[in-house]
Amino acid sequence: MGCRVEIHLKAGECAEYARPERVKEVINKYSYFVPTPILLNGERINSLNAIWTMNSKDVTKEMHESFFKYDYRVFPSIFATGFDFACYHFKATSEAAEKVGCVAEAVLYDTLQDYLTQSTDTPISLRSVMYIPHHRFTMLEYASQSLNKDCGLSLYARRILIKPNAGELLPNFLHFILGVVDSEDVPLNLSREMLQNNPVLRKIRKILTDKILNFLQNEMVKDPEKYKEFYKQYSMFLKEGVVTEVDHSDKEEIAKLLLFESSSLKSGVLTNLTDYCNRMQEEQKEIYYMFSPSRNLAESSPYYELIRSHNKEVIFLYDPVDEVVFLALNQFQLKSLVGVEKWAENIASKSDGDKMEGRQFRDIDKKELLDWIKETLGSVKVHDITGNHRPSEHPVMLTIKQEMGAARHLLRTGEIKDMEHLVLFQPCLHVNLSHPLIKSLYNMKRTNSSTAELLLSQIYDNALITSGLLKDTSAMVQRLNKLLTELAGNKNFPVWKKTDETYIVSYYSLLLLSNMQNLIDVYMEMPPVTRAYATACILSTLAVQLDFITPFHLYFNWELIIKQYQFWRLVTSFCFFGSFGFSFMFNMIFTYRYCMMLEEGSFRGRRADFVYMFLLEGILMIICGIFVQMVFLGQAFTIMLVYIWSRRNPQVQMNFFGVLSFTAPYLPWVLLLFSLLLGNNVIVDFMGIACGHFYFFLEDVFPYQQHGMRLLVTPGWLKWLCNERTVEPVHEEERPGGFGWGVENE
Repeated sequence: MGCRVEIHLKAGECAEYARPERVKEVINKYSYFVPTPILLNGERINSLNAIWTMNSKDVTKEMHESFFKYDYRVFPSIFATGFDFACYHFKATSEAAEKVGCVAEAVLYDTLQDYLTQSTDTPISLRSVMYIPHHRFTMLEYASQSLNKDCGLSLYARRILIKPNAGELLPNFLHFILGVVDSEDVPLNLSREMLQNNPVLRKIRKILTDKILNFLQNEMVKDPEKYKEFYKQYSMFLKEGVVTEVDHSDKEEIAKLLLFESSSLKSGVLTNLTDYCNRMQEEQKEIYYMFSPSRNLAESSPYYELIRSHNKEVIFLYDPVDEVVFLALNQFQLKSLVGVEKWAENIASKSDGDKMEGRQFRDIDKKELLDWIKETLGSVKVHDITGNHRPSEHPVMLTIKQEMGAARHLLRTGEIKDMEHLVLFQPCLHVNLSHPLIKSLYNMKRTNSSTAELLLSQIYDNALITSGLLKDTSAMVQRLNKLLTELAGNKNFPVWKKTDETYIVSYYSLLLLSNMQNLIDVYMEMPPVTRAYATACILSTLAVQLDFITPFHLYFNWELIIKQYQFWRLVTSFCFFGSFGFSFMFNMIFTYRYCMMLEEGSFRGRRADFVYMFLLEGILMIICGIFVQMVFLGQAFTIMLVYIWSRRNPQVQMNFFGVLSFTAPYLPWVLLLFSLLLGNNVIVDFMGIACGHFYFFLEDVFPYQQHGMRLLVTPGWLKWLCNERTVEPVHEEERPGGFGWGVENE
């Protein structure tokens, strides 16, 4: 006895489902793992076993690797957004790969790092196999993956596919997990719209999340070195989980997986919050942490110096994201997470009045000095001031009532002008009256008050830098140059005694040179044209900021160019973005980002073409600038770069300040609307869009029209000047997988 089902297809578009290749594709995607053999023209299609239904003891690691690399490659949609599986460009050269439509020849880098299985019958029937791939995520890939709501798990019911890349199966921070989940309790008639509200799916999500977190916690104990390798690759996802999860118990479970350096351990040795709590003193009720770009800077901080004298262990945070994570976590195992700056504020307020031996000031002198400091700096910079005689290498220390980490995060993300943050934070200045520099400052106040005020402002800014609350360094640099000039010209100046010179030099070398090598490395990694243009923009603005030149030497003026031969204005008008501030940073970030992505993207290997585009667009903007009387063309040039990139990347999803989501071609218009809301001159945006579209049309549209041709041909002399070598195209058969996708072979 049997059953015969005949399907009659309508003429037209449905006819493609009568093609064997299309039928095979549908079977491979939705019913490849059903136990009943499926034959197509006498050939069996579903020949692979569903390994998640097998006994885990019978499945070898080699079988998992085979399934990971070659057999499980049915749903590529998630990987097209920057999240790579075993690989996604391939040639189907093996029989199994052809059957599943999957990878047979990897050309990228991901391999299987670890796997885990789940098999339960109560409260839900559940079979799953999950994989953790080897992959070192860049920040761009992580951001792309965070915006993507899909995950690497596909949902099956009785081996029938319900939904590929089912984002409902795991929270966002675990979307790097790949694999298959099969449950008989999931109804086959469940619509995709009902998935999020289905109670069975919610239970499965909870079971899988607990399973993965428990697995990672066990791995951290069993094989610390292996876990550290995993942590290097996926720490950003775990930190995202602490911030985004609502339930505090879930936050703590994720936080157990985080690794940090500690003051009680050697540099490079990592620990976790659980081990920290096990080492805590009995009377200690708080977990102390400190943010700093490096361990050396952390250990030279006045806050660490103070807490070290109280024999407290401190967790060092080197990533600004870690501060946000600790603020979101707030508590771990009923112990509060407290920044050392907050702890120092409480301790300093209690002990600043203590009397100690070796005091440098009488009470009357102390009051005179502190009153002068507060009056000179002003009530905004110094809401309160105290003096102490603690032995310390630091002349002053700054504290605020709020958490310092929250204050730094506000400065990084908020639009705060000038000293608004100081009004909000109400800083308290703790002056170390035993420090030689303070003694010299007191003497200088009487003999050279103007220089004393400069030195005091510099000491205060040093304290802001140490606390991470200095918003704008431009004024400090100018003051520092003026101060050093005065000091260098006065041999009898008291602060240049040997004891004080050590402090001054150590402060400035620490603050100005500590991260210089990292900046140089980042700078040299820029593509050459982007590096040259960004350097010209920064140097032009810096020269104006330091009063070497004025904007009047840079702006576009056709009469001065023609009559007085000031040809440099043809270039400098593109390089000045105004004084240092939010507008400058906003424009420089966009300029650097989209110039680099163009040079490394659609212009990769075509440096001469990229320079030619720069020259053509520059000439076009100069012509337009004459008619619209625009004196600085840099912002319009940036909009032009954004426009060309957006038109060449139409499928990229964008997010504007977390409020508006759209595809890349809308980005220039969103920026135009943003300028309109800020009251800026939208002629700048319109000119950038128009010039960008002019190039895009002539280069990317017109040559492919009927009777069209390529008009923008890069001159040979420019290719020679850019030392550009001609690269022969690779034969089609030798090209990476993916060549010719979408072309139907008859």
